Amino acid sequence: MNEPVVSGGNNGIELFISHLEPGLELKEQKFKDGISGLEKSLKMQLLYKEEKITLSLYPDHNIPGKYYAFVNPTVSRFYQANILGNIRETSVSLSMHPPKVDERSYIEFPEPSDITLNQLIDGHTTLVGEIMT
Repeated sequence: MNEPVVSGGNNGIELFISHLEPGLELKEQKFKDGISGLEKSLKMQLLYKEEKITLSLYPDHNIPGKYYAFVNPTVSRFYQANILGNIRETSVSLSMHPPKVDERSYIEFPEPSDITLNQLIDGHTTLVGEIMT
């Protein structure tokens, strides 16, 4: 939903579901006459290595057939998204690869002033060294 997609930021996947137009190639298909009411029969599963989370779909109240699956990706990498369930009488099991989640540091400005774990460890190590000497 929000671009650029960065780790540590609230985001989501937009999903548009409509009927296919007979006689058109897949890349020629246009979203129209969206299929509403699928939020109970479809789920989005997001995978990262061996970890996975199942996300609910939330309908867009203004556009029938448009759904959102909200997530906060915490790791900068590629993820796999699976759509699982049913569209009316049709069983669905579809895998796709959303754009890469980038490290958020390249868009942060100014540099965060929060103490990091490494700074805390370095400070603790220095303090212990001073006490021992």
